[in-house]
Amino acid sequence: MKNILITWVLPTTRQQGGPLPITDIQDVKIELSADGGANFSSVGTFTTDILEAPVNDLPVSDQYVVRGWATDTSGQDGDDVDVPFTVDDDSPPGDLEISIVFP
Repeated sequence: MKNILITWVLPTTRQQGGPLPITDIQDVKIELSADGGANFSSVGTFTTDILEAPVNDLPVSDQYVVRGWATDTSGQDGDDVDVPFTVDDDSPPGDLEISIVFP
């Protein structure tokens, strides 16, 4: 099992290129999928002063996807951003199997 820290940077522009002051961002929503993006569960909804979220005890898998987006103060959602990642098994080797043979 592994612990991760999801971090993000708030957008500073709108989709058509106009400026987006931080005061115009209502919140950021972060979700996590453990099945390659078929299903997501909420990690949380975060105010603009929070730029990270810990997730603990993830099992080894290559099927994780983090999804996030910002919502402005008028309720408009930005596009989803999906980031796949892998939790590798970097534990020590398993036990040897030892046999005794009598010739």
